Amino acid sequence: MAVIDIAQFAGERPQVHKTKLPVYQAQIARNVVLQSGVLEPLRADKFIQPLSSAPGTIFKYRDSAAGPVWFEWNGLVDVVRSPVRSDPYGRVYIVGDGYPKVTDATRATGAAGPFPVATLRLGVPAPDAPTVVVNGSPSNPNDVGESRAYVVTYVNSYNEEGPPSAPSPVIVVRPGQYADVGLPGPPAGSYDITTIRVYRSNGTGASALFQFVTEVPVSTPSVTDTVSVLGEALPSAEWDPPPDDMVGLVGMPGGFLVGFRNNELIPSEVGLPHAYPVRYRFSVDSKIVGLGVFGNTLVILTDEQPLIATGTHPGSLTVTKTGVLQACVSRAGIVNLGYGVVYPSPEGLILVSSEGARLITEGIITRDQWQALSPDTLRASVWRGLYLAYYNNGGFVFNPRQPEAGFVFIDKPKMQVSRGYYDAEKDLTYLAIGSDLYEAGEGANRLYVWRSGQFDVGAYVYMGVVQVFADEYPVTVNLFGDDELLASLVVGDDVPRRFKRHRRARRYEVEVVSATTVYRVRCASTMAELKEVA
Repeated sequence: MAVIDIAQFAGERPQVHKTKLPVYQAQIARNVVLQSGVLEPLRADKFIQPLSSAPGTIFKYRDSAAGPVWFEWNGLVDVVRSPVRSDPYGRVYIVGDGYPKVTDATRATGAAGPFPVATLRLGVPAPDAPTVVVNGSPSNPNDVGESRAYVVTYVNSYNEEGPPSAPSPVIVVRPGQYADVGLPGPPAGSYDITTIRVYRSNGTGASALFQFVTEVPVSTPSVTDTVSVLGEALPSAEWDPPPDDMVGLVGMPGGFLVGFRNNELIPSEVGLPHAYPVRYRFSVDSKIVGLGVFGNTLVILTDEQPLIATGTHPGSLTVTKTGVLQACVSRAGIVNLGYGVVYPSPEGLILVSSEGARLITEGIITRDQWQALSPDTLRASVWRGLYLAYYNNGGFVFNPRQPEAGFVFIDKPKMQVSRGYYDAEKDLTYLAIGSDLYEAGEGANRLYVWRSGQFDVGAYVYMGVVQVFADEYPVTVNLFGDDELLASLVVGDDVPRRFKRHRRARRYEVEVVSATTVYRVRCASTMAELKEVA
């Protein structure tokens, strides 16, 4: 009896020859959804709105009465929302578009787009050292007096304080005298510095602290210090701004950010996303390509291997190697999936999770087949819990939790596709295709193609009958025999139908072309044989 009964469907496994595929595995799976084991059409991308250009990065800033506000950049940019609890400014942090930047609701959307309209430099620089002059006559020239020095700090419009200046020269102030402190002007650059804070040392020994004296507008040329009781100790001694060449950025659950450049990790202070203490920075032994996060774990993807860093404080991160020598070949291909981070390597997709790092496409696709997809061009995002990626000649969907389900490939879009943006609140993925914004997989049903492996039925037989169980019809079934198309039939219901007479064959393949859900396809030589299949 020659019967082919396909009641479960999976994706492509290119590494396995079509004659060795199990009955449910595909040699072609294109524009189809297979998560439930049946054939469902992958919906087209739904047009949302035009964009100002063909961006490489998009970011949904917020919803508004007039519709969502979208940020866009030409290149590959990392964007992280503020880790500050209930941030009153609505800040986001931007790295990869020149020097590190920050913007907020007023600056980003205060005029007509494209957005963000305006940004500031991230961080607060150290001022030049103040000058000091002792004035006034001492009450008693024989008094020993107080030795002191001064430092100043800048404060920006977010009330963020930067690192101190170098100390002023040490002066001696006796009773009856006071110090006039000359202040530096505002720094060059878009920092939006609003005030200067003045601190005075409470001595000159190793244990001396600088304590608060006063805060004045940044335009103030000098202040007179007649303060007798000093305020709080200087808090910002190590609140260094990030380096201008910091490339990537991610947010950690502990309330701090982590950036990188070359092989150096650059964590921020907890709750202070403008401050990146030099003391917290550390290097790894290979060049960093990108970062990812799952749980409390920082994933460091390099040009040699993935590393993981754990810790709840930026000053105590501990780095360990995963033991998998697989470089990350595309920063835009890194996707955070909650339970782990997936990235493209030269040999396939790597999943880094609490179980370590592993090549999840092993046994699914060969290195040569993977290289044919140009993995260094991958631009990926999460879509319905899956890994959705585009390369120069098309795209694919892959389930990292069920790698054995294989690949589903997607037709090449008409225009270049950006790295996607995943809106977790709405569980929607957005793509920039050319200069237009789309919701991924939310449009009309696509026409999909699913072709089985090649089944050797043991003898040269005539495969004459087909039955299709589907939600709706029509469904086209193409029958291949010995590598040739033998028959094609458009099926309009679930009643068994006869193929047009064709030559006999031994090795058969079944192809389904449809835009509706198909549950089962059965083929047999005769109606009688088909009825014997449960």
